[in-house]
Amino acid sequence: ENVIERAIILCRGEVLGEEDLDFGLRRAGAVSPATLPGALEDLEKRKLLEAIEKHRGRKSDVARELGINRSTLYYRLKKFGLE
Repeated sequence: ENVIERAIILCRGEVLGEEDLDFGLRRAGAVSPATLPGALEDLEKRKLLEAIEKHRGRKSDVARELGINRSTLYYRLKKFGLE
């Protein structure tokens, strides 16, 4: 969780990439590849929830803030059981 938060803070672009998650941990063997997808899903769900709360559920505004179209937003909401 801390790695993801640090990556968000230090991210140079709008989208997290593999290079944002390195921090030398791969060389040390501290990050298991099997746990990364779960961590990214947790981050994605948290960002969705934050945007939904900020925009009081207005889906167009949520999608705009997240930089995704509405159909992608609906897919993600369904994926996380937030519909």
